[in-house]
Amino acid sequence: MSGHIFGLKLAQYIAITLTLAYYIIATCHASFSAARTSIHRRLRNFQLGFSCLATLSSYAQAFIAIKNSRPESTNDPDVVYALFLSLVWSVLLLGFDDASKPASYPHYGAWAILLVSHSIVFALQLDNRSSSYSIRLGSSILEGVRISSTAILFGSIIVAYTGFLRKETGSDEETQPLLAEEAAQSKANGDHKEPKTPDQDELDRLEIRKRPKWQYFASFKIFLPFMYPRSHQSRLFLIGMFVCSFAERIVIVALPLSLGTVVDGLGEQHIPWAAITRYGLLKLLISGAGLSMIRSYLSWHITTSMTLFLNRNSYDHIMNLSADFHDSKKSSLIWQTMHQGQDVIDFFNDCVFQLLPTLIDFCAAAVVLTLLFGPYMLFIVTTTTVFFYWLTLRALSKKRDLNRNSIDAWYEQHYQLTESTMNWSTVSHFGRIAYEMQRYRDKGDAYRTATLTLFFYETWTRGLRYAIPAINFVAACCVAALQIGHGQKKVGDFVILVTYWTQLTNPLDLLASNLSRIAQKMVNAEKLLVLLEKSPRVQDEPDPQPFTFIDGAVEFENVSFSYDSKRKVADCITFRAAPGQTVALVGRTGGGKSTILKLLFRFYDVDQGRILIDGQNIRHLKMESFRNHIAIIPQTPAVFNTTILENLKYPDLECTEDEVIEACKAAALHDKIMTFTNGYQEKIGERGTKLSGGELQRLAIARAMLKKSNILLLDEATSSVDSITEKQIQTSLQKLCVGKTTFVIAHRLSTILHADQILVIQDGCVAESGTHETLIKQKGAYNELWSSQLQLEAPDVGGRSQSRSPKKQDAACLINDLSSNGEDAQTLLENTTAKEDTGKSHEGEEPPRPGSRDRTSRDRTSHQASHAADEDRGRVKGKHLARALSRKLSRSKSPKDAPQRESSSSRSRIPLKADAPEFVPRNLLNGTNHSIGDSINTVAGTTNNDASVADSTTTSDKGRTSRASTADHSEAS
Repeated sequence: MSGHIFGLKLAQYIAITLTLAYYIIATCHASFSAARTSIHRRLRNFQLGFSCLATLSSYAQAFIAIKNSRPESTNDPDVVYALFLSLVWSVLLLGFDDASKPASYPHYGAWAILLVSHSIVFALQLDNRSSSYSIRLGSSILEGVRISSTAILFGSIIVAYTGFLRKETGSDEETQPLLAEEAAQSKANGDHKEPKTPDQDELDRLEIRKRPKWQYFASFKIFLPFMYPRSHQSRLFLIGMFVCSFAERIVIVALPLSLGTVVDGLGEQHIPWAAITRYGLLKLLISGAGLSMIRSYLSWHITTSMTLFLNRNSYDHIMNLSADFHDSKKSSLIWQTMHQGQDVIDFFNDCVFQLLPTLIDFCAAAVVLTLLFGPYMLFIVTTTTVFFYWLTLRALSKKRDLNRNSIDAWYEQHYQLTESTMNWSTVSHFGRIAYEMQRYRDKGDAYRTATLTLFFYETWTRGLRYAIPAINFVAACCVAALQIGHGQKKVGDFVILVTYWTQLTNPLDLLASNLSRIAQKMVNAEKLLVLLEKSPRVQDEPDPQPFTFIDGAVEFENVSFSYDSKRKVADCITFRAAPGQTVALVGRTGGGKSTILKLLFRFYDVDQGRILIDGQNIRHLKMESFRNHIAIIPQTPAVFNTTILENLKYPDLECTEDEVIEACKAAALHDKIMTFTNGYQEKIGERGTKLSGGELQRLAIARAMLKKSNILLLDEATSSVDSITEKQIQTSLQKLCVGKTTFVIAHRLSTILHADQILVIQDGCVAESGTHETLIKQKGAYNELWSSQLQLEAPDVGGRSQSRSPKKQDAACLINDLSSNGEDAQTLLENTTAKEDTGKSHEGEEPPRPGSRDRTSRDRTSHQASHAADEDRGRVKGKHLARALSRKLSRSKSPKDAPQRESSSSRSRIPLKADAPEFVPRNLLNGTNHSIGDSINTVAGTTNNDASVADSTTTSDKGRTSRASTADHSEAS
């Protein structure tokens, strides 16, 4: 009979232990796998119903067993088995908390184990005659119901893969809209909010979250190299932390036992001084002045070192990323992400020195309480743990999403703050301060809503978690009181129970808090993980060659490039820049000029072709070696918020102050710097706010001079300066460019007349190439750009700017005759072709603008009588002007390039009013022309049939301007 009872108990223990172990392991594996389960609600409801039936039968059998047991018994095997069996079925029932899927293989395996174990236990219980017939009958009926329910649940595996699910799936398919557009429309009608388009960072984070859980957690192994202390001292501190943590675990276990000894000694009518002293020492060790203080000091030292090491590596990684990342990054978010390194270190610290020690404390308290009060107390502790952590984990999945929403809302608010304050000038210029303030309030409201939602959810779930240990503590006290009342335990054991229960519930709360905090740290670390997983698109080859400078020849061979692999920004570009040549890149905005300079500097790698410097492919060279030979003057220079001297010395930190001053004088910046209070030690402010745009460009020119490079890249280097300063800078640039291969991007074509080669870039291709004179004669794209720019700069004879309605003119006769000493002798002629009759002359004109028809009619009526006189006078003036130009061109160095003046009739125009002001070009008012070529322009035009033109001629020796008399205009009126 003893062997029969032993077999029955062994079968019961194996059934409970094996079922729980399998289900926990299988559930963890299922949660970490990437398998997706389809939604079959009818099957889930079927399985849920029979699981409830089996659970209720288990609780009913436990109630019968407790009622049949002796009151003083604390380890009745039938009661223990019935209690733990009801706990197992409760755990399986909690597995149906996800309403989106039915049971899977964790449930199927557990049901199989229970079906076999229930059958064996039922067979062994048939021979048990220890209880009355009615109790055995009731237990047998409940056992039969449970076995039948288990068999039906296990049989649902077969049902899951037969026609039942196919019919269920078919019904599900019939509920889907026939067209995807219909589904999208129905969804859109229910959601009036405009969907937010995620940026690239958010897409990268979504890609990480979509990974299987085991792969998601494995992604964080990228932080493991930063978790190991680097110095010998840090390793010793880490060992000390482990020693202190282990000692704390021993003290926590011994402290309640020592208190129980003190209570028992006081109950025996004597003072246990030794026990009191021992308890006091243990209390001191566990206090904030003992082991925890030492561990905190060691932890602070280690975490600070680890955080600094991680931040340094993150910074190095960001600085080594290529231009494609830096051109699209959000600077403020990157700065904030850098600080997430502290969360990563805290995540490591929480796992090793918070989560694991707390788990050890919990297990120790459970073991001690079980040894003191028997298996009933083990059941209470286990039930408390299961329901507490089920609520914790159930709330954690929801809280993780809420926490992520709160963090994203905070980032949006922070980004709005930094962007609006950094661009305050732009906001003020457009009068959008109130708009930005409202946007910041909206972001703040969104952050407050997300945070409050998270807070309310956390408060509600925390209250439910704390209710479970409080209720079970009452049951534990009842068990201890029964044993003390029957003389099985001492009063000191009740004190031990109260103390250990506190140590049991505190680890439960700490574990839940640590899990919640770890989940939050992981969400925060996602941004840093995305950043560290990025790799530079442009980097040195495994064994790069050092660059050897020869003479600075640059060659593009069939270079093609695209930023997004869709639209080509550079398409089969081929040209060669000889050593010391100046190559100008012109064309419309967005044509690809700046991209060519970026490819030359190797901010990006070409998709096709190759770029050679002195015959060496830059893709095979060490980037730092050939970039040291290239200096760039950008259109919008970037400076640091330091002193002017530090910004100037940035290209060469070893240069002297005398060299800096000479460079500033050459860039026409020295006098401006000396006007500051601190001179060269003046801080220029964030993004150079104390300097104007022209002064910033001159600072960039000075830095390029100090770099002493052999290849120079100019991207609209004089676009933000006045004419006088531009002339000074051009003189400095001419000195700087001597003997250097120079690439110039220019929209003001007068600045590149001296270029050895001009490349016209259109849609990523080289449309034309050659010198200024050659391209003018080709009458192509460059000629059109040149003519358009002249029309925009030259006013109309009537005092109105032709930029309002530019007309295409023939610029074939515009020549650039540069003298050897750099002086200007440029003559710009406007050759207009007239029509044979007045009717044809009006065919190419633009229709009059609204509002101008009445004025035109009045002018035509008032001056109709003077048309004939104006026409004769215009012919006479045209002849005098032609003779003057012929004499001027005869003294030119290149008479062969001088155009031949053709006589032609003028286009009919409205005559000038009598009081119309005489037109004098602005560049001739002071007798000086400040354009870059130092050229003196003479614009001559023939008179039209209805208008007279004021003559403007220049003298080449004294630069004085003679003006035509206005008497003819008054006489004409």
